[in-house]
This record gives sequence, structure tokens and C-alpha cells, in this order.
Amino acid sequence: MALRSRHRGPLKAIRISASRLGEVVMNDLCERCYWVKLHLNHHLPFQLFPSIFSSIDSYTKDIVHSWFEAHGVPPGWLSPLGTIVAYQAPRHWSHFQTVDSAYGIRLTGVADAIFEYADGSFLIADYKTARFTDAENQKLMPRYTVQLNAYARIAAECGPAPISRLALIYMEPATKGDAVNYCGNCREDGFVMGFQARVVEIPVDDELLSMAMRKSPSVASRKSPLVAM
Repeated sequence: MALRSRHRGPLKAIRISASRLGEVVMNDLCERCYWVKLHLNHHLPFQLFPSIFSSIDSYTKDIVHSWFEAHGVPPGWLSPLGTIVAYQAPRHWSHFQTVDSAYGIRLTGVADAIFEYADGSFLIADYKTARFTDAENQKLMPRYTVQLNAYARIAAECGPAPISRLALIYMEPATKGDAVNYCGNCREDGFVMGFQARVVEIPVDDELLSMAMRKSPSVASRKSPLVAM
């Protein structure tokens, strides 16, 4: 699969992760930055995502899976998602990808959570360690919408399918309010902090995803990035 550039011959299909693809629909997109990220093939010389969030993300998955194994049902805070009967361990991105020949994009990703319903359909969810009410997370909603629908597009190609629902699961730090027991959370070796779940459903909709897939190759196929202003 190839892209056609005005400056060069055919280009090999570009690999874009579901999360990276979502960046292109943001109002504050830096096209120069996006070009660099795509041409470095996801190997940036720095890491913007603090490792503590990755640790919390992994811990959240372990909590959900352990509860499911012990009780046969998901934790109660996932009840807004309906009656879930099973979960699947998400596959590595190398086994969860699809090529869109129309846009010359190899779309990859690793979903945080995949749950199954009794009717055989599936839900894909993404965990976010943040407060949903924060303005920053509201601003990021288009990016997250593209990300989850990209997972759904990949799943349609290589399973599991069909995808009937998508959701963001915000794990909000419980640091304020009468319910927080500050003294009770203090231990000899430190302290513990709770999290409250907030489920936000995302529509299964190709429109914003298609917009992102049209725009990304137009940025990537340039001979050089735009000059930063």
C-alpha cells in the first residue's frame, strides 16, 4: 500500500497508532510536530507520558481482571456499561492492526479493555487517570473519540467483532470531600489514595475517524515539515 507524494514516488503505508491518529483532529494541532512524530515512526527521543500513569493504568486492569476471575462479574462501578459476561486480554499492536488502502495507513493500537456481552458483541474501553470535569479532558474528547473508533475499525478487520459499544473509564483521584478519610489513609510506610470511576460512553461513529485518516497522509507525505511559527 502506498501514498502518492508530489515530491517523490510512492511511499510505503505509514504506521499510525490509534492514539496518535487522534491528535490530528485537535484544534491546537501542531502539524510540524505531527509530521516529526510520524516520520520517527513513534520512536521519539523523549517521553511525555509520566510513568506513574502507566503504573496506575496497569493496576486498574489487574483490579478489574482479578475481580472478574474471583466473582465472575466485573466490579460494580462498571455497571453503566450493561451486563458484561466476559473479558478478553487485549492483543499486542503487532497482532491488532489493519491497513486502509484508500489512505495508505497501517492502523495499529492496544486497547486497554475488551468486554463481551451475552449477545456476542463486544465493548472496547480506554482507562484515563484524570478528572473528567477538567477542561483539558473535555478538550481532548475528539482525540479520544478517534482513538476508540480506530480500535473498533481494527477489530472489525481482525476481531473481536462486532463492536457494539465504546467507552472511556475515568479513574478520578478521590482527594476531596467528606468521604475521604485522611487519617485512615495514612500508613507507616506512606499513604493510600482511592479512585472513583466515571464511565463516559463514546458513539461508534466513523465520521471523525475518516476525517483523521484523510488528514494524516496529507501531513505525512510532505517533503519536509512546516516551519514552526
